[in-house]
Amino acid sequence: LGRGTSPAEGVGMAHAIAEELINRKCTVFFTTHFTDLSATLARYPTVVNLHLSVQRTRNNPSMLNLLFDYKICDGAPKETSHYGLELARLADFPAEIIKEATRVSNLLTEREEAKRKASAGSQITIRRKTLLNRSLLIQRSSTDLLSCRLACLPVIKLSTQLAQIHAISTLSDDDLARYLLRLQNDVGAELAMSFATDEQ
Repeated sequence: LGRGTSPAEGVGMAHAIAEELINRKCTVFFTTHFTDLSATLARYPTVVNLHLSVQRTRNNPSMLNLLFDYKICDGAPKETSHYGLELARLADFPAEIIKEATRVSNLLTEREEAKRKASAGSQITIRRKTLLNRSLLIQRSSTDLLSCRLACLPVIKLSTQLAQIHAISTLSDDDLARYLLRLQNDVGAELAMSFATDEQ
């Protein structure tokens, strides 16, 4: 399956295979270099993440800055525990190849980090644009609602608050979620009172 398979597809296939083995109640030692699997499979109580302990050292007779402990430890390995380039050095790869591999690896790591940061910022922007679009839709339809006595004021208030959130909010995602939940409850209560008053 390696040919034409992206890393994301590889993780997806490995996850699906592991999930099927879990569903069949198999006892399996599943080894992989896909570190994302430890997160995607963590919801299953029968899955146990383990890793082999490796220590970074300064002085080692093999000139390798690693010490293999041959110990199994709980949990997934830390993201910083990659040591492929050091193993290449141990395998006597030419210095110029290791140097170029290090350069490319660092470049790709920097790009991935930049993408991750940009993605977080774009997700906030998308959420805020969605809020604005909803509030604009409510504002447009609120002129039609003005003729209707039911729910006009709470809907207009909601529309205004959503537009303000979009325009000036610097709340974190968690704070924004709490604020929107409180806003939803407040508007819901006002609407309920409005309907109750109208029925009387």
